[in-house]
Amino acid sequence: MHNIKSIIVTNNNYKTLLTIFYVLAWYTTSLGLSMYNRWLFSVDHLNFAYPLFTSTIHMVMQFILSAICVTFIWPSMRPSRLPTIYDYMLKVVPCGVATGLDIGLSNSSLKVISLSFYTMVKSGAPVFVLLFAFLFQLEKPTWKLTFIILLICSGVLLMVGGETRFNLQGYIEVQSATILSGFRWSITQILLASASLGMTNPLATSLFLSPVMAAALLVASFIAEDFSLLLQSPLMVSDPVKLIAMLCFGGFLAFLMVMSEFQLIRVTSVVTFSVAGVLKEVLTIAVSLMVFRDGEFTVAKACGLVVSLFGVGLYNYVRIVAANLERENYKSSG
Repeated sequence: MHNIKSIIVTNNNYKTLLTIFYVLAWYTTSLGLSMYNRWLFSVDHLNFAYPLFTSTIHMVMQFILSAICVTFIWPSMRPSRLPTIYDYMLKVVPCGVATGLDIGLSNSSLKVISLSFYTMVKSGAPVFVLLFAFLFQLEKPTWKLTFIILLICSGVLLMVGGETRFNLQGYIEVQSATILSGFRWSITQILLASASLGMTNPLATSLFLSPVMAAALLVASFIAEDFSLLLQSPLMVSDPVKLIAMLCFGGFLAFLMVMSEFQLIRVTSVVTFSVAGVLKEVLTIAVSLMVFRDGEFTVAKACGLVVSLFGVGLYNYVRIVAANLERENYKSSG
């Protein structure tokens, strides 16, 4: 009996340490990627004016690293089947384009807005996740969810109104990215739920989505960015090898972040992931204000942030309660 208790305690301690490790890995990679993007694209820092092209390189890196992982490290995570051309064009391509543009516009906005303001606006993503979930009939509209949407929107409006260095172009870019984020997460939910598409884990999903994301970003980059000046940019002229290494490093960091998210959910639960996500946003804002001196943290911003994060927490709580209820109903019916 004593040996069994010792084994249980040891397993619990191991799981706790593993959870702490993955939370720290997720925080480190996510915060590192946010600071990397701000440092690389901001006009106040390196001012590399090609965020869409950079994001294209990141997607290529994610595809290569995913392919290496499913080939040599986790062959069990290879796609079990291939989607039909119809499913690929109707579901995978729209998701890949939306995800690519979400990432590209997010990075582009960091040229002219602060990382703290960017994080505040992006915290409103659950609003659009819900709206698209209603549209695709993944969720049923309720008064409770409507209240949560209005609460988060109120918080975001307060934060936007309290921004002392407001830039319309940057706001439009990050707000468009937030809307696209809601669309792509709803489509991703459909993709992961459909075993016939073969995208039952993040690595398999990355193999199918990364090429589409890279293609969408490359087209957007050709349209919006002046490639005639790329070879003449200060970073390319001074040290092209260093620049290429920096771009590839960003892709590697993004890949590690996605894997940390997946592993954290795997060893814990969506509850832990959701709570850790809210704390991560607060941490990102705090570090941004300390490191980059990203403007004044006004009372309106603080109130908006509290209201928005409360709404996000409430949204996560409602989703978790609904999932538990569905699980209990399934068990009782079985």
